[in-house]
Amino acid sequence: METSLYRFVGAVSEIGRKTLERLGTKISLSDAEALNAIDGGCQLCPAADFPFSDEECKKYSTSKFRDRAPEEFKARLKQAYLAVAAHLEVLKAKAKAEAEAKAEAETPAEPAAPKADPTEDSHE
Repeated sequence: METSLYRFVGAVSEIGRKTLERLGTKISLSDAEALNAIDGGCQLCPAADFPFSDEECKKYSTSKFRDRAPEEFKARLKQAYLAVAAHLEVLKAKAKAEAEAKAEAETPAEPAAPKADPTEDSHE
């Protein structure tokens, strides 16, 4: 199963038996797992869109510290939330396309129309 790397930007969430509560926590998930988690409210930013350094993640690790962060940090946090929302839409579209393709593949083809018998003469 192919997975993608995500970084946590929320307050507290659980995925399976793993509790996420620190900014920047890394987690690898399949598209289906990520869709389920993000659609359920977990703030997971694709790692490529994560706008913080490891040092910033330590400094503003929990929501309590983030509340006192500078405005520039808060602006980047907002960008991360927007990236989460945009990625959710991408995951939903991908899941819909995969479901439609699967349904189409499982739908039996309609039988072909009967061919005319070439031995019959048509009389008008």
